[in-house]
Amino acid sequence: MKQRALTVIAPIKRDQVDSLRVLLNLIGDNIGGTQASQYIRFQDIPTLHFARWVIIPEKNNYPPYLAMEANYDGDLDDLLDAFIQNAANGFDQMYGKCEGYPSAGTANPEQFKKYFRRHMIPYNAFYMAYTGRSVREIQNNTRLRESIEGYLDEQSGRGALDKLSAAEVRRRIQEFLRLPQNAGLATRPLKLSFAMRVVGLIVALAVALLLLLPFPVFFLPLPLIVRLLIFLTPLLLVGLFLLVLRMKEKKDAQIPVSFVHVEDAIFNRENYKVQNQLTHLVEVKDGAFRLYTLKAVLWVINLAARLYWYKGSLGGIPTIHFARWVMIDNSRRLLFFSNFDGSWENYLGDFIDKAAVGLTAVWSNTVEFPKTDFLLLKGARDEERFKEWARAKQIPTQVWYSAHANETVKNILDNFTMRDQIEPALNAAETESWLRLF
Repeated sequence: MKQRALTVIAPIKRDQVDSLRVLLNLIGDNIGGTQASQYIRFQDIPTLHFARWVIIPEKNNYPPYLAMEANYDGDLDDLLDAFIQNAANGFDQMYGKCEGYPSAGTANPEQFKKYFRRHMIPYNAFYMAYTGRSVREIQNNTRLRESIEGYLDEQSGRGALDKLSAAEVRRRIQEFLRLPQNAGLATRPLKLSFAMRVVGLIVALAVALLLLLPFPVFFLPLPLIVRLLIFLTPLLLVGLFLLVLRMKEKKDAQIPVSFVHVEDAIFNRENYKVQNQLTHLVEVKDGAFRLYTLKAVLWVINLAARLYWYKGSLGGIPTIHFARWVMIDNSRRLLFFSNFDGSWENYLGDFIDKAAVGLTAVWSNTVEFPKTDFLLLKGARDEERFKEWARAKQIPTQVWYSAHANETVKNILDNFTMRDQIEPALNAAETESWLRLF
């Protein structure tokens, strides 16, 4: 099952911003409740992992926008059909306050889909912690785990598991799962396809070959001057890049260290669930040099997310479910969406401790980021200033939905391991390890 990212940026009618905010807060404050279900029945959209709606306020020459992001399984058409079926009222009410929304709204599916496709923005980098794992599988795994844990609690309470070996406990769990009421719970999940990994390896080897091309050319039977030019040109380009970069870095302004007041609209939606969310918007530094450096860094991160960071860790951070960087307003601003576990403080701490280099490479190309050396050094390591900057550039998320809001990344991955090992034969050590998952 392929997971995809949808980002839609629609300009809001200026006289409708306040009424739209009221509507979004009503939905966001009642996710899963009766009031929100009058607009969007999230629980009836079976392929939706996460979704959010955010009002990007009017600023300078930028109009107000309604930004939507969704992480979903399968095809876009199927998702849009699910929106029409289960969220028609909400979409018509929300996007009716935006410029150019068709008058018939969801009543005309073809026009509705055209509107959304017209306002879609491609991502520059996209990360998934559990690649190829569908909403249905994740939720089914949770039910499976809860069922087994309930059985173990009941059996332990009666002393039925006392003095049993680990292998015998596992055998009893297997028998329990064969009961009619548990039919379908232990169905084996799909795994990341071998073909996908092979394609990724081919891409990585092709990139490596292009990077190393000048060196073997040096030994070809060509005139010496030609070989020297081919050999030295990449080195000269790297040196020139670093020289220009350092000149710009020395002139960069950084955010001052002062207390940043956290808006109630941000603070009141944090730290009340296992999971949290972050919406972050910042302007790109002026000039083509910074713009293309940023795009190159994001390209590398996107590639690494496909080939290397697909097993539950983004640059060493094991708490991010989905994240993406999207450039908007003709690449003048960088929008970042993240769905993560734990508190905001811990999340930013992970950025600093585990992924400072990569994230500094991204955001050092945006305004007021802490002073950076050679693109990768310092930057996010300036903890106080980095957290100040992150808060200052954060914007409130009015609506945020998670299909598995009580599951951490670790729990989700552990649950897949638990399911994978229900049926295969295990040795004694593997059996003990499997039982420790409960």
